Amino acid sequence: MLALWTVASLVRPGYDQLTQYGSELGRGSNAIIMNVNFVVTGLLITAFAVGLFLNIQGGRWAQTGSILLFVFGAGEVAGGLFPCDPGCPIAAQSITQLAHNLDAVIAFVAIALAPLILSAGLNRDQRWKDYRSYIEIVARRLFQISGRDPSLLP
Repeated sequence: MLALWTVASLVRPGYDQLTQYGSELGRGSNAIIMNVNFVVTGLLITAFAVGLFLNIQGGRWAQTGSILLFVFGAGEVAGGLFPCDPGCPIAAQSITQLAHNLDAVIAFVAIALAPLILSAGLNRDQRWKDYRSYIEIVARRLFQISGRDPSLLP
């Protein structure tokens, strides 16, 4: 995803990665690069989530975490199918913008919760127990990046 995002931003004159949303690359010139990026990345994430769901015997925690990961992947696919309007305004000006906004909220909530819930399930499956610490670290870093206090996590 990062490689195609970089390519899409380099071929878009005036695009600034620090001040503009990545979704803005899904409209206008060369939008196909970012939209295909969203769809392919989303399909890969959903396939990974299905694999986790089928192979982790961590009970409901692992299943729920895998489902949330699947929801995020589906959100990535939707992001490629429903590009945002120019500037990605929060106030939806079109049906595709409304779909993009709704999909983004659902997808980002899902990816924020997935590592936390999945890590609890990994602890119950001996084959995956060693990965729990890594996923907890990732979850805490995501909270820090988002400006949240990681001490709020269990």
